[in-house]
Amino acid sequence: MLYLLDADVPIDAIRYYYPMDRVPQVWEWLIALAQSGQIKIPREICEEVSEGTDAVSNWLKENSADMLLQEIASPPMVSRVITKGYAPDLTDDEIEETGKDPFLIAYALIQAHKRVV
Repeated sequence: MLYLLDADVPIDAIRYYYPMDRVPQVWEWLIALAQSGQIKIPREICEEVSEGTDAVSNWLKENSADMLLQEIASPPMVSRVITKGYAPDLTDDEIEETGKDPFLIAYALIQAHKRVV
């Protein structure tokens, strides 16, 4: 099973539960899970998190080779997620508001029996 992580997983982990300076083992464990192919973060989510300059952004930049899901999103699947999961007639503002979640869901649906968000 491949677990696809959303941006809030590392962000909330560092803010509320596992600061890197106090619990570095969690961050080493995440890298080990990524190296073994058990967890990955889709490209669009990585880009979203990596835009910052905080500890999570820096950690993800440093470990992107391990953490990054090496795939490109399927445009038809992303479109399907938006149309069926949100609405077929979203405005540009509404599409922007959905963020990168449709990509995350699309990556999971491509192999729904093998992937979990």
